[in-house]
Amino acid sequence: MTDSNSDTSEQKADEFTEPSGGPTPTPEEERAAERSKDDVDLDKVDEHYREMNEKGANVKGEGNVS
Repeated sequence: MTDSNSDTSEQKADEFTEPSGGPTPTPEEERAAERSKDDVDLDKVDEHYREMNEKGANVKGEGNVS
């Protein structure tokens, strides 16, 4: 007879964990971001953001939330 209360590795993976933003950037990544921030075309980013936001708002099918 097996113990029905014993955790398997699959069950451990399904356990709830606190949400996080992921790992923090390394000092090298922070410096790279600072160096490249002036090279970002904010108008292009804004246009893409608005396009994707509109696309998400009009999703039909499996991803649609009622």
